[in-house]
Amino acid sequence: MYKKYTTNQTSLPIELSCLLSPNHIIFEIHEFIESMDNTLFSQLDSSEGRPGYHPRLLIKALLFAYSEGIYSGRKIEKMMTENIAMMWAVSNEVISYRTINRFRSSENCQKLLPELFTEFTVKLKTENLISMNELFIDGTKIEANANKYSFVWKKAIDRYATSLRMKTKQYFVDEIQPLVEESMVIDDLEDISIGELEI
Repeated sequence: MYKKYTTNQTSLPIELSCLLSPNHIIFEIHEFIESMDNTLFSQLDSSEGRPGYHPRLLIKALLFAYSEGIYSGRKIEKMMTENIAMMWAVSNEVISYRTINRFRSSENCQKLLPELFTEFTVKLKTENLISMNELFIDGTKIEANANKYSFVWKKAIDRYATSLRMKTKQYFVDEIQPLVEESMVIDDLEDISIGELEI
């Protein structure tokens, strides 16, 4: 005997946030972006063309995708159709990878994203939701005989908060930005799908 199942819709759709755990990273991203001042996003506004997606929506999508290790515009677009947290963050919108790539390659966005990434990382650190160990291991000596001076103490991280911000921003520029640029080039080289030709 098997449990009954059907792929036909037999119930009304439920609120997507109910399907996510209350401590999901997407809620932190949403809270962080929504708490930002509107003037910060006004530099991303454009008066040309048809009405665009709100910069908050696009930045939420980018921060969440980057937190999941996804940098390709096509994969971010695919997340918008398959990933429940992403669907919730973008209000069930499916944004074209071209729009995503145009947005994040704009001059203003390239200035803003490292700042937002840094501030978001520092916010998570101050709330003790992450430890910065993974971000700053490149300068740490790991010796066979580990002693009390071979690792970074929590007090030292707290004392050097400004340095932490600078290193986090540099991490974004050195590690994440090249991956983003590489994935945008790959997106442009990939063939256009039949679905895109029909549009």
